Amino acid sequence: MVHIGEKAEDIMSKDVVTVHPKDSLHFVAKTLAENNTSGAPVVDDIGRIVGIVSEHDIVTFLSAFDNSELDITDSGELPHLAHIYIKASATPVEEAMTTDVIHAVPDTSIDMLARLMTENNINRIPIVVKGKLVGMVSRIDILRNIGQVDMEKV
Repeated sequence: MVHIGEKAEDIMSKDVVTVHPKDSLHFVAKTLAENNTSGAPVVDDIGRIVGIVSEHDIVTFLSAFDNSELDITDSGELPHLAHIYIKASATPVEEAMTTDVIHAVPDTSIDMLARLMTENNINRIPIVVKGKLVGMVSRIDILRNIGQVDMEKV
């Protein structure tokens, strides 16, 4: 018999890709790409969630990066824009992450998680206990849970 989850703890991913506030945007972008994910919680040295970063946050930061003070000389090997990216991507993620993190606890209902995602236009919700990350629920986790429903028995 397939168990259909009712709470965050029933469907959350426990093996969550995380980054540290001091990690560079380049490292974070590479980590997200390598793990085929569009965002990750930012946790401090003791596992407390201090922010969340998404591909949107990174692209927004890079597009608004003030390059007026950069000493960039065109080396001929890299275009001007590449030099700007190299400088901007060395920035710590704490300067681009979202710090007002919407999070939930393990016994939060799945319908509440879906409502929070929809109302706040977010793709994932960190699940925390006493400020520490214990899991993550994304939209795909909710869809997988829905997909387990046997429609012939409904």
